[in-house]
Amino acid sequence: MGAAIQLAKQNTGVALAALPFVAEALKAGALVDAGPGNSLEGKNHGFTLRQIESVRPIVKRVAYWLIEKSDKH
Repeated sequence: MGAAIQLAKQNTGVALAALPFVAEALKAGALVDAGPGNSLEGKNHGFTLRQIESVRPIVKRVAYWLIEKSDKH
């Protein structure tokens, strides 16, 4: 989990995380929130851009959708 957040801070990945894990980074501007109503409770997941190419097509589409959404914030 920590690795995904670090990669997201470096603009080389996207992290989905529970607010307690990223609240400080969001407040500092190191991370960008996906927007109101997009918070997830419970388990956390992350990926790097390099990992996207070796996944199933549906996972790849979701990953690129997340990246596209994050670019708009």
